[in-house]
Amino acid sequence: MDLAELERVMSEGAANLPQPEHRIKDHLKGLAGFNFVFPLTRWNPPSVSDGVKVSFLDVKGMDILPVRGDAVIQGDWSMSEILSIINNMEPRKKWDDRFEGATQLELLNFNDMLVHSVQKGAFMVSGRDFLTVNSIPEITEESLLAMAASVNDSKGPAANTNGKVRGEIMFAGWKVARKDDGLHVTYIVKFDPKGSIPSSLVKMVQSQTPMCIKTVEKCLQQHGPTPHVLLYQSVKPTEGISLTDREVDFNKLVLAYTIKPDVEGKLHIALPAAKFADGANVTMEVEGGNMGTVQVIDRATLGGLTSTHTKWIIALNHSSSSTTQHIKVNIKPGKGGKIQLNGSDL
Repeated sequence: MDLAELERVMSEGAANLPQPEHRIKDHLKGLAGFNFVFPLTRWNPPSVSDGVKVSFLDVKGMDILPVRGDAVIQGDWSMSEILSIINNMEPRKKWDDRFEGATQLELLNFNDMLVHSVQKGAFMVSGRDFLTVNSIPEITEESLLAMAASVNDSKGPAANTNGKVRGEIMFAGWKVARKDDGLHVTYIVKFDPKGSIPSSLVKMVQSQTPMCIKTVEKCLQQHGPTPHVLLYQSVKPTEGISLTDREVDFNKLVLAYTIKPDVEGKLHIALPAAKFADGANVTMEVEGGNMGTVQVIDRATLGGLTSTHTKWIIALNHSSSSTTQHIKVNIKPGKGGKIQLNGSDL
């Protein structure tokens, strides 16, 4: 294929994908591009390093080629547990040595967010920053697709400021599928660091990038997943709930969200065994409605949506109100093997 063909497929494919209700659409080109290049038959024969098959895609007219990694992650991890590591900022610092940090500029919905991220510089080369929409187009019990693609948006900081060069990510995606011998993980990325940078350094970064599959596996083994909202179709947040802020680390989850008038809101949260084995303290603040309730759910009733690495599933329930409700929830590890809501045992 050549670059013109790939760009045409991305533009046409984006128009045929389900359109999000939020204002940003450009990231759909990245999703269309990822879907187009995903078949393994398009790629050059791989080399193998530490269990990761690394291959490149020939695209005429493209100086920096797409790179792909394929590997198997061992363990009974659920798709949402893996997602909690690859899609949140604090955990990424543990599996991506080049990652300096990121800011959530806007939570477009529970699946999409506008992100400004920064990668460290090296060898007298300036650091790079990226403005992307990070999205979750697919999550089921058996498969996961998580994507990022560069966009232009007025909420992002000006390009090429503060000593950083604005790079571009055409597409970067994680595809995970559950098989009999483990979780088959594919990571594909096409990036352009822009600016002046030695070609030898670009090639080194290209070759090393797919190895993040193994560092994600190591992060899961050492730290477990983070607390996270379940996004599976059967338990996803009620329509009418809008996420306005989120802070995630291995031992805390802070959510701020609104609920439209006359909507009974519910969302399910998974709390990992690694940090929440002894329980959880949940604090909830509500404006414009009644105090919500927290229901502890037997993990077994959700089947394969979670694994033994998840200790608790809690449902946050909100009765409807005639006005918009504003809720803030803070969840931290507890004691005594109990779940508490605002200091009272459930």
